[in-house]
Amino acid sequence: MFVKSISATNFRNFRNLEFCFKEQERHIIIKSPNGTGKTNFLELLYYFTYLKSFRAVSDGELINKGENYFSILINYDNDEDNEISVKYLNKSKEVVYNNKKIKRYSEIFGKYCSVIFSSDDMLIIKGNPNYKRKFFDMFFSIIDIEYFYSIKNYNCVLKQKNALLKNKSFDKKLLEIYNYQLAQYINIIQQKRDEFIKITSKDFNDKYLEIGDYNYSAKIIYYPSIKIKEFTQENIFNFLMECCKKEVELGFSFYGVHKDNYQFLLNNLNFNSYASFGQTRLASLIMKTIQADNYKKYNNISPILLLDDVILELDNYRKVKFVSKIFDYKQFFITISDDTLLKIFEKSSYLSFLEIIDGKIQKSNFN
Repeated sequence: MFVKSISATNFRNFRNLEFCFKEQERHIIIKSPNGTGKTNFLELLYYFTYLKSFRAVSDGELINKGENYFSILINYDNDEDNEISVKYLNKSKEVVYNNKKIKRYSEIFGKYCSVIFSSDDMLIIKGNPNYKRKFFDMFFSIIDIEYFYSIKNYNCVLKQKNALLKNKSFDKKLLEIYNYQLAQYINIIQQKRDEFIKITSKDFNDKYLEIGDYNYSAKIIYYPSIKIKEFTQENIFNFLMECCKKEVELGFSFYGVHKDNYQFLLNNLNFNSYASFGQTRLASLIMKTIQADNYKKYNNISPILLLDDVILELDNYRKVKFVSKIFDYKQFFITISDDTLLKIFEKSSYLSFLEIIDGKIQKSNFN
């Protein structure tokens, strides 16, 4: 996958942005002073993947101050030319893919792929269970369409069940309907999570040993909230029905895949209490690299990598080893704030330098 052009009107600090990339401009370094919009530009490139920002809570936050809308457009090559445009106005979003108006996100799911590497990625390793579930749900959804629809439908039914429980209502017949549907999705989601985590944990350990060059083992453990001996849809349903009284008292659904957790271990000890800052940063970078690798493996797509000044905290040896891995991707964009990092990228034949000045992007030469 290769971004050929990008344009934006009133998106963050970009009032009127238009920029094209040549075929040889694949490894793109963005170096500008803090506050000029480097992260905003990566956010723009990322937006087309999930039709939302990786940091803003609402689309309204993305509108340039004093304006009432934003419009963005990307043209990219994925064996053939493709185009996605988005216009956001009055809390309404219009999405067009290859001249066809899109009604649901699922219609363009996986058509454009990018992976963001940001400072918040440390939360994948050390964050709360909700953050970890969100990361893995996005990760697994991209590589398995059944997982995508199962988690989407599960959350929809869960919302309905919680609305019922919030009223402290014990409508057994309605709870049976909700729990029957939830059991169906839990059966799929939990088994797929277990399967994917076993594969991901092995990749995580292999890459941690390779890039980190540590004499430590690293792994990921999956902790489902529902633990029953014989894991079948019928047994899950019976378990949920047995928990109804407690959930009515609590006023919310206490059991289900929305309560699952993941834990990262280093030498069988919790990363949170054992790993150094540098080891944790490397672990988060490796997890994002695994996510990108799986795009390629399962969808035969080389995603756009977007790295927001995330390698500065690694020592020089591991910076070089990590960067050598991202050279395998067709195109990446990386923001940097330290000139010494430029030497790491010198061997690339596809290197291009950009800087942002007054909401405009222009080519530069930092030699």
